[in-house]
Amino acid sequence: MALLNLSQINHSKNNREHIANHLVAHPHEIQEYLDVIAAKTDKEYFKASWALEFVSRININVLLPYLSQILALANEETAHQAIRPFAKIIETLVLIDYSKDDTSYNLSADFKNLMATQCFDWLITEQKVAAKAYSMTSLFQLGKDIAWIHPELKIYLEDNFNQGTAAFKARARHILKKL
Repeated sequence: MALLNLSQINHSKNNREHIANHLVAHPHEIQEYLDVIAAKTDKEYFKASWALEFVSRININVLLPYLSQILALANEETAHQAIRPFAKIIETLVLIDYSKDDTSYNLSADFKNLMATQCFDWLITEQKVAAKAYSMTSLFQLGKDIAWIHPELKIYLEDNFNQGTAAFKARARHILKKL
């Protein structure tokens, strides 16, 4: 596979899975994808984040060395097409870290705080519902260690429940039951 050709990346699950499997086998190429996202010089730069989302689904361990950079890029991102994959990467990482098996990464408090801040930003700003839903799940889990999250999350979800889409309401209802 040629190094990063964004025109080869499309919405197809098989396509993104194929590229992600290549990246898992060749993790040194991940930096090129991150560089494209950071530069934003290609009008389809967000497709690189699609590939990284699928990497996280297959083997998030290969993304761990790039976690600081991923969180920084997520914080700077404004395109909905890239925010959703970043939110899913964070959700995947958080769910694994808080799982009851031996896969926990014991993320540092700094990383958890960065993720919480980013997820709350996506939750309270004008974002597509998928990014908000992934953020709700991440925040619920992170709230197990960060005391301020659960009370703030509950207030936000209750205050915004009636204005939300059906998908927002479904995820909010699920999270509110746990809070």
